[in-house]
Amino acid sequence: VGYTLTVVRRKPESSAQLEAFVKRYVPAAKIVSDVSVELGVQLPMDASPQFAALFEELDRQKDSLNVASYGVSVTTLEEVFLRIAAGESMDKHQIQDMKKSLQEQRSLVAADEDAIQDRVKGGAALFFMHLWAMILKRIWYIKRDIAGILCEILIPILVVVVGFILMGLTFVSSSPRLTLDPTMYDLPIRAYYGAPASVDLSGFVQNAFPTSQYTMEGLPSESLLDFDQALFQRRSVTPHRIGSFYFKAFDQTSKQYNYSVLVNTSYPEAAPFFYNAVNNAILKNATGNQAAKIRTTAAPMPLTATISQFSSTGKGFVAVFVFGISMALIPGSLITFIVRERELNVKHQQIVSGVSIAAYWLANFIVDMAKHLIVALVAIGLAKAFGADSITEDDCFSMLFVLFFFYGTATAGFVYVLSFFFRDPGTAQTAVFLLSLIGGVIVTIVVFVLRLVSSTRSIGKVLPFFFRFLPNYSFCNGLMSMSNRLIFALIDRYFVKKPAWSSEIALWDFLYLLLTTILYFGLVFFMEYIRVTPETFSLSCFKRRQQGEGGEQVPLSDIQVGNRPGPTDDDVEAERRACQTANPKDHSVLVNELRKEYVLGVGRTKVAVQSVSFSIKKGECFALLGVNGAGKTTTFRILSGEYNQTSGTAHISGFNTLTDMREIRPYIGYCPQFDALLDNLTSREHLSLYAAIKGIPSKYREKFIQSKLKELDLVKFEHVPAGTYSGGNKRKLSVGIAMIGNPPIILLDEPSSGMDPGARRFMWNVIASITTQKKESSIILTTHSMDEAEALSTKMAIMVNGGFRCMGSVQHIKNKFGKGYELEIKLSPPAENECASLLAQLGVSPGAALDMAAVVNLVQRANNPQLARQISADGSGSAIYTEIIQNRTAKAEVVADFILIAERSKAVFNFLKNEFGNILLIEQITTFFRFKIEEIGSLGKTFGVIEANKEKLNIQQYSLKQTSIEQIFNMFATNTVSYTHLRAHETGRNLVCRLLLEKKKKSRYTHCLLYTS
Repeated sequence: VGYTLTVVRRKPESSAQLEAFVKRYVPAAKIVSDVSVELGVQLPMDASPQFAALFEELDRQKDSLNVASYGVSVTTLEEVFLRIAAGESMDKHQIQDMKKSLQEQRSLVAADEDAIQDRVKGGAALFFMHLWAMILKRIWYIKRDIAGILCEILIPILVVVVGFILMGLTFVSSSPRLTLDPTMYDLPIRAYYGAPASVDLSGFVQNAFPTSQYTMEGLPSESLLDFDQALFQRRSVTPHRIGSFYFKAFDQTSKQYNYSVLVNTSYPEAAPFFYNAVNNAILKNATGNQAAKIRTTAAPMPLTATISQFSSTGKGFVAVFVFGISMALIPGSLITFIVRERELNVKHQQIVSGVSIAAYWLANFIVDMAKHLIVALVAIGLAKAFGADSITEDDCFSMLFVLFFFYGTATAGFVYVLSFFFRDPGTAQTAVFLLSLIGGVIVTIVVFVLRLVSSTRSIGKVLPFFFRFLPNYSFCNGLMSMSNRLIFALIDRYFVKKPAWSSEIALWDFLYLLLTTILYFGLVFFMEYIRVTPETFSLSCFKRRQQGEGGEQVPLSDIQVGNRPGPTDDDVEAERRACQTANPKDHSVLVNELRKEYVLGVGRTKVAVQSVSFSIKKGECFALLGVNGAGKTTTFRILSGEYNQTSGTAHISGFNTLTDMREIRPYIGYCPQFDALLDNLTSREHLSLYAAIKGIPSKYREKFIQSKLKELDLVKFEHVPAGTYSGGNKRKLSVGIAMIGNPPIILLDEPSSGMDPGARRFMWNVIASITTQKKESSIILTTHSMDEAEALSTKMAIMVNGGFRCMGSVQHIKNKFGKGYELEIKLSPPAENECASLLAQLGVSPGAALDMAAVVNLVQRANNPQLARQISADGSGSAIYTEIIQNRTAKAEVVADFILIAERSKAVFNFLKNEFGNILLIEQITTFFRFKIEEIGSLGKTFGVIEANKEKLNIQQYSLKQTSIEQIFNMFATNTVSYTHLRAHETGRNLVCRLLLEKKKKSRYTHCLLYTS
């Protein structure tokens, strides 16, 4: 535990002289930081007796030592914890590894310079480097994306396979050959027979027509006409009889037979069947062989060529349905990655890092088309293998291939356009799948049915010209038209199948797929240049804002509607004036009168950034502090090109962010507020991706990656997907991405948020090395951690309601707005003999138990009647009060200890009041006191006075520290009153109550107590 002496030099120069001066008085002093004009020196606590001489001499030699100002602060408990933890956890091998890593870092400086010199800086070479990096990113992602592989490749292929297996069903085919025998009908068959009276057929019928198959009834008739009349009269008895027969002549001797068969023609096979049945009966009777039989079969006529083609049409119809469903799965999967990458800000991170819009979308298109072609080629092969001739014969095969290919191109563009309208990947996937399924399969079938019906045929021919803007419809409709060429020939009465490339079949579908490919990709770039590249549209709008209604030029200051964010400091005004005349090429970052308004509605705007001006030079770290909504992130997004300013200018490396963002991006390293990482990529793959984006040649890339992995302590995670990292390791990787390639400008938006203290300090060391060792990069930092801003920044600004309230180095702001020092004192506790002496003086026996009345009486007899009021639940005597409430009494020694501590604290308070004037006791815990001293004059004198009276005042230990930057920040952020506004006679509760009433703010102090002389 000790002090940190922060010295602000008038200009940056060697710290050797100052270090020697400090060590002359405090030999154990140690340099802890040397950044720009600020020098941090650690002083041990036990050296405080030497501080008076040190600071008094420092005041006298300010000019010769190049000192502008200085201040002291006490080492925080967090720093103590980290040092103890580090000492316990690091063995000799780890320390050696750290030293070796530092040596490697130094040896990499030369390699960094070579890489910077050889870096690819533009033109076709950089474009193709970015293109290949984007393709590799997708490949790395896909190989770990099992769900994506299933949805985009395997399931569509499986759907096609299953569909073609089902397509093996025959839709139109020839009927099988039919054997004519009684089993064709329900048995027994009811039939009649007849003959002249001279002919006896009873024996013939009985032997030839078994009763198991036939029920025979004879109708004696002299002629065939009479037999026919008899059958007619029995029409109600046997309405469904199949047939009957009548013998005119039946000569058994000469084997001469003359007969007629009467059949029911509603049975197609009745005539040949009954002729065959009678012939079989005659054969058996003539030969006497009951086994003799004539076998008769019926063979249908073969299908005509026209009817056969309808069978192929059915297969084509199924193919359309199968292809439509399988291809509808692909767009839904394509959009998932695009939306996820945009919503995680991964896309923006890549664009800010230097990737062009063309390289980004072309890489996605190449990868998506490669996946689509796998499914397409398999589907085409299956169509050929399963004999879907209606879509593979003649010129249909070439049309099928063209439809599949351009369906992929049109769908990719269509999906990319739709991705701009979704924020959730799951919702996007579901919506696009349903749109593709309905627009492709269902609408195609509906339009096909409309075309078949004569009354709606004209509508069915017109609607496709509108639906073809859906790629799925053009694809399915083209296949449907090819598979139904014969049907269209018949219904449109041209009786000859048109070729697939004719306008009546699939030509229009092909042309629409080609047209929509161009249209949708044009829309993608149109929307991108509106959102990302301001020079296309925003520049003209910006210029219009600077012109009056008549076209006259209006000064920029006249456009500033609204007020500035409260009173501004003279440092802020000086910076604003300097920025107005500064040359952008002389600064890493130059911001002049930057303003951003959001339109909330008609006539309603919200000003997020108001008249912000600042400049940063090479090697500086600029910290931007502010509460949520102060405008920090909006400023960052303007500098990174995500947003456009309403007015004002911002230059990075001499380029205007409004017009030259393409030139700026290679100079920027960006760490967003929320980690822009892809879960499926490892830390090595992330760093390799962004190294390529920064144009680092492949021969240097491995050194950069290894350097960052070691520097960020991510070596053991280099092959582990980032989605499994802890929050701290994700932030490390995000910072590493920002720093890869040593960009001149590094934007860090809350880089250590979510980290534990050890990881946070580690990250600070990594960031500080950029400005303190290499001094080639400038850093802009936003943070909620005051310690982080104090540790890293060479210059900071506090932002309130969109504008700067103060600006300067940390020590400069402390000196200017700190309002004095905080003095912490710990008194020596009273000894036992002192308590015994006091009790004897007051006539109280040692060990006596005192009730509340006795305690109050004892305190009043000790010549301190006001002290009795502190024996309450929230007073300084709360321990005595609690003991009495619990036990009804308190020990006399405890009361004596309380009285003695009160006397000592009163003596300390009176001493400080006499030495320093108006003071405030802001906290007391038994023997620990924290005072606020408004004005101390010389810091050396203050240490000398306290040191000289240390024993007299029973001070066991003390520390004197300047107001922290966090307290100053809270003062600006909440507009709390300064200490000079507090009245010294107010005590604890009254003080807090007045603050609540006057400022309507909660006090940061839980217990306040003032002693007055």
